[in-house]
Amino acid sequence: IDTFVPSAIWRNSYRTGFSPDLSNPLSAFFWAIVAPSGLTGAAQPPLWLVMMVKSIPSLFITLVCLVLARVVLVRRAFPSHSSVLLKTLKVVDTFFKELNDRTTGGIVLIKDGTPLPEDGPIVWRELYKKSLGQARYLFRILLVLEGPTLFICLAAATISANNAFTGLYFLEGFIWILAVLIITVKGATLFSSERAQQTLEPLLATPMTSVDMLNQKVRGMRRLLIVVAIPILTVNFTHMMLTFSGSALLSVRPLVYIALSICGTYGLLNLTTWISAGIGLKVHSQTKAVLASFTVIGMLIVLPLAITSAISTSYEVDIRMCSPASAVMFTESYLKEDSQLYYYTYRPNVVTHYLFWAVTAVVGYTLAFLMIRAAVRAASSHLLGRTESRRRDRRGVAAEEHYLLEGMQ
Repeated sequence: IDTFVPSAIWRNSYRTGFSPDLSNPLSAFFWAIVAPSGLTGAAQPPLWLVMMVKSIPSLFITLVCLVLARVVLVRRAFPSHSSVLLKTLKVVDTFFKELNDRTTGGIVLIKDGTPLPEDGPIVWRELYKKSLGQARYLFRILLVLEGPTLFICLAAATISANNAFTGLYFLEGFIWILAVLIITVKGATLFSSERAQQTLEPLLATPMTSVDMLNQKVRGMRRLLIVVAIPILTVNFTHMMLTFSGSALLSVRPLVYIALSICGTYGLLNLTTWISAGIGLKVHSQTKAVLASFTVIGMLIVLPLAITSAISTSYEVDIRMCSPASAVMFTESYLKEDSQLYYYTYRPNVVTHYLFWAVTAVVGYTLAFLMIRAAVRAASSHLLGRTESRRRDRRGVAAEEHYLLEGMQ
């Protein structure tokens, strides 16, 4: 260790005298260039030359550290608050803007309005001041997601037979993963981003209750939930169209399948939103909140499926029900089972089995979403560090009068 500390090198040079350090390859190389006679002859090199050559490795490392500090620390002195997602949205926005200018001459169909906040200032801020709330950003995200999805669905409907479109299930799984990632990041940073930007304290000083703040934050995500739900329902609708045709589309099975798909998508997306929002209230750091949300939701989805894949047990369906993905899996199995009525042997017990488990999973996780929402609302004031002694109405009049009376006293 002393070899890389200049003070120790100089102290050892005084102690050892003029003997050069030939054990260090770098020092030996410089000795061969600077003082070749000092290596082989009887004459000893001067002390200052020994100290200089021995100090070259440590001084070189010090120089490298100073250069790295200059490159890294100066950049971190003025960090940008723009996230990777925001930068991606800006790139997409620039692309569509240039495309619109070249093709239509800059005609804007959807303009960003600036209405008054009225009774929902936080909702107004989330919808008109945040990138993932503005209509033009969400419409362009919808084009990026729905365009390839619709193309693949049309290709599957054109080139595949009624019983050969299993590739759409991989597309549906990919869209679900992408939707969960987007919703998790947005939900986990609802309040942690306010803490990072030091805007949470002014928000907590307002007469709004913690529950009202939380409700308005989540209401600002409704547009995003609709945008990510459209590609999912597009794949579900394609499954139904490829399985049934003509008058069969008005039968009970396709209508039940679409109803289960819509209810399941609504329940699972909102369940993801409230789980990540609750973790974001508890964890103050944005990065830690996102990672914790990914870990919790990922374990909740993957762990039951991994157990059923690794262990053969008679309770396979019951264990799989512990994963939110079971709502999607049983709904698709219920639809796919109908093809066996025509191509295979009719098994009424299996059909009823899938319908029962699909309804159970959809209803169960919708109720789970409602319970988690109630729990997060109940704990919101504690997680935000507020003490709320009384409830107030939606306009905040009661709380405002309470604070005014306390101030007068």
